[in-house]
Amino acid sequence: MELATKRLKLRDYTLDDAQALENALTNPFIAQYVFSAHKRYSISDAEEWISFCIKESQKNPRLIYDFGIELQRSSGIIGEASLFLTNRKRKTAELGYFLCEEFWKQGIMTEALNRLVEFSFGELKLNELLIRTSVNNSDSNRLARRIGFSYQRTEPQIIFSDTVGNFPDINIYTLKSK
Repeated sequence: MELATKRLKLRDYTLDDAQALENALTNPFIAQYVFSAHKRYSISDAEEWISFCIKESQKNPRLIYDFGIELQRSSGIIGEASLFLTNRKRKTAELGYFLCEEFWKQGIMTEALNRLVEFSFGELKLNELLIRTSVNNSDSNRLARRIGFSYQRTEPQIIFSDTVGNFPDINIYTLKSK
């Protein structure tokens, strides 16, 4: 599956993306905010995750949409935008995302998430989306607000990672369909 914007393609992962995924998730500036990243994240970890995503993409109904972000003018992923259906009955889902550092501050993630929100409410007919972001990640908190999400609350984080130790508390943002 592929979703397109003017500059981007959001597409299902292939095993060819493993090296780029491993490179991204071993970057400490990205890994500190990604729950699945860790200091020893390897190519085999990336391949395992991508294999899981490929299996999930073949399910019907599909509950997980985990897209690699690629520039229209080149090949190779530069980040990820994901949608995890959290409650089919209530039609709710959670968004997750990261972007390789050299592509920050270019509006790429805003563009990618706006397309994912459009897909969520338009094609999937979801009622509500949620974003969880570290209280320490000011750019991600700003991004959530920029694309229309409203701050709901801060929750204590109880996940431990060998990348950062205890993850910081998380801010919860939501967006309801119109």
